[in-house]
Amino acid sequence: MSNDQNVQKNESTTITEDGKLIITRTFDAPRELVFRVCSEIEHLQHWWGPVGLTWGQATLDFRPGGKFHYSMSSNDGYTLWGRFVYEEIDAPNRIVYINSFSDEEGNAVRPPFSSEFPIEVRNEVTFEDFDGGTRITLTGG
Repeated sequence: MSNDQNVQKNESTTITEDGKLIITRTFDAPRELVFRVCSEIEHLQHWWGPVGLTWGQATLDFRPGGKFHYSMSSNDGYTLWGRFVYEEIDAPNRIVYINSFSDEEGNAVRPPFSSEFPIEVRNEVTFEDFDGGTRITLTGG
């Protein structure tokens, strides 16, 4: 899967009454490939992060207790750091991790844009065969 391929078939985003964010995407690709694209640094660097930010440094220790620690920079030179701390991995079905902004050393910090946004958010991503492709559901909150 690459940025120039049109593999995304449909999508939905919902915020539940209790504040959980649920994002669903379906891709024209096998589940094992979609899982790999979400779990290997050589793939993450091609798609992870907001549009407009440039991938910087990154390390990935993809195992329960391991971390994905990365930086991204804006065009004006501002650098943001983030991290995932993996809680559960059930390849190719599920990934559970704690997501946060971080400092350069990998310590969780409050996001620079809000004093009310949580320091850490627990995310669960499920991968399932769907309509000849793969449906990913991310539940965060």
